Amino acid sequence: MKKLLLLNLAFIVCFWQLHGQGNMNTERTPVLTAEEAAFLKLLDYDRAEYLAQYLAEEIGNRVALSPRRDMAADWLMSELASYGYNPYIQEFDFTLSQNAQTGWAKNTMAPTKNGLIWIDGKHYAYYGVSWSAETVYRYDQREELEITGAVVVVWQEQSQAFVLPHGDYRDKAVFVTMGTVNTDAARAIMPAAAHIYELSLTLQNAGAAAVFFQTPPPRNNPVNGAVGDTSYGRLANTTDGTAITIPVGTTLYHETVGILPLLDEEAKISLNLYTNNVGKNVIAALPSATDSKKSVYVTAHYDTTGSGPGMNDNGSGTVMLLEMARAFKGWDFGYNIVFFFCDYEEGGLRGAYAFCAEMTEEERENFVANYNMDMISTSQKDCVHFFLNISDIELRPYATPLTVDQRLIHVPEAVEIAKRYDVFNHSYLAGQKVGFDMEFFNICYDTTTDHYAFVRFGNGYYANHTNMMNAVEYDWRQNEKGTGFETLYHKVGDTYANNFNKERLKMAGNLISLAIYISAKGAY
Repeated sequence: MKKLLLLNLAFIVCFWQLHGQGNMNTERTPVLTAEEAAFLKLLDYDRAEYLAQYLAEEIGNRVALSPRRDMAADWLMSELASYGYNPYIQEFDFTLSQNAQTGWAKNTMAPTKNGLIWIDGKHYAYYGVSWSAETVYRYDQREELEITGAVVVVWQEQSQAFVLPHGDYRDKAVFVTMGTVNTDAARAIMPAAAHIYELSLTLQNAGAAAVFFQTPPPRNNPVNGAVGDTSYGRLANTTDGTAITIPVGTTLYHETVGILPLLDEEAKISLNLYTNNVGKNVIAALPSATDSKKSVYVTAHYDTTGSGPGMNDNGSGTVMLLEMARAFKGWDFGYNIVFFFCDYEEGGLRGAYAFCAEMTEEERENFVANYNMDMISTSQKDCVHFFLNISDIELRPYATPLTVDQRLIHVPEAVEIAKRYDVFNHSYLAGQKVGFDMEFFNICYDTTTDHYAFVRFGNGYYANHTNMMNAVEYDWRQNEKGTGFETLYHKVGDTYANNFNKERLKMAGNLISLAIYISAKGAY
């Protein structure tokens, strides 16, 4: 849920050099001080990789409001506590729109029902249909079912309509697969909401206890060979017709394909469902060594889309934020540092907006900067361009006229806009100091990831706090204009095995950490 309007502004080091508070000169390239070098050595990227594998493979998909989102929140709380913090969870009502968090819009979202399926001692994610008072899906607010016996039904490939085979479905769990082999036919998109509803109603009338629509198998991209170039989403809701009173939802192919052979007349299946509308932001603060009221906010969203485990988007930012929290502990900073793990970025930055809405007037006045990390460890070889997303509306017009070859040297007026913000100046300075190849350092205009919540509050809802516009988001992209995201963006293949690169994480992590260090020291 990000990156709508993009602007490329790449840097040529031999022409521009950054020094001090954003002054460009050609005299020297800044180098790390001994203290800065010692600070960066605190970061343990082997540990970060361990955390990444655990998050992606043990917890897995963390779509908002799901049990695995809850598992991730609990895990983050436990990790932060083990580092010596007193973390807390900020709950918010996700059914409110981003403006409704502060009373400016109506309730626009419906609760969702999610749960876990237990089979042979292992649990698998279950994603129900989004529902409201008008929906035809009206099963109880909470369901705990014990089912003996299962039936596997294969949806006809390349067909939207479905004719249910004759069989005994009474009191059974029915798994409807969307193909089980990696072929063009088996990769047919999920059927339309009306067809899902029709089959669900047919199975309900046949006495089925619950229905699980397994998502299609992942697709392999024929152009670049990327594994898992397939997106999934929730089943769409339909509001006309007879009510569905049995559980209906989706299970993810990569989670359930291995247990399909176990589903027979003797299968023991437990289903735990609940309706949830509570978002969960996880927050921990590192107090300054000076009792300053000023704060630097370091953020990353930990939720995912419904497609897969979200290793790069945004397990990468999540584990880097965790490692920063661990490494920064005990180091003296002039300003407070707030580590903020945002929930529900993938549904409209709702967690970030909820956080900003609850900031006090004093906190807004003492806002120093926001450094937001999203998609910083991709393994895609062509994603070599590192982007800073700065949401100054004056940068927006440059998005259209710029060509691939037009770098920052050709648009000096855009440089002057970017230099208004310490997040740019400190990031540029940090990039030089850590030896980042500045030929691949870029800027874009962006409004659709979590840093924008701070910008919007500072320049929109509370225009007197324009200091909150000092916010930036980092990611890797395929081209200099920033219009090309990695092939596995929001795809099933965004896994630890396919899409984690420790070296990329380190390149980004060192640059971002040093920029935070510079800002939080308050010495520049």
